[in-house]
Amino acid sequence: MDIVKSVFTLIFGLILFAGILYLAYISTKFIGKRYMLNGKGGRNLKILETVSVGRDMTMAIARAGERIFLIGITPDRINLISELKEDDLLSPYSDEEQGTPTIKRGSISFADALKYNINKKLGKDTDINDYIKKDDTTSDAEESDND
Repeated sequence: MDIVKSVFTLIFGLILFAGILYLAYISTKFIGKRYMLNGKGGRNLKILETVSVGRDMTMAIARAGERIFLIGITPDRINLISELKEDDLLSPYSDEEQGTPTIKRGSISFADALKYNINKKLGKDTDINDYIKKDDTTSDAEESDND
């Protein structure tokens, strides 16, 4: 009798564990779709940047062909706020950048990139150049010429 009870307890525990895993999978997919708008798009249509401005409200900069738009996104609708010029943006977005910063000189380790992003999220004044390790093959003369 105790063996039957322990088998049923084991089976119930496995079913419960599988259910929790399934719910975690579904919630991860939902959260991923909700917050990973940056970088999505094709060759002619691309979301360049997004900022959450409230619960279920987002502002985004989108590129459609050669035109750039500032749009407001809510669960019910998408509103055009204004059309922007490339000069209006603080940092230009080219097709090659794909919405991600590129590091031309040196490299950054995963740990340093993580520290940079945590400090940025916490609102600390950080500069990405403080975390970049200079490439040994780049001479000082080349750096002064490129700057």
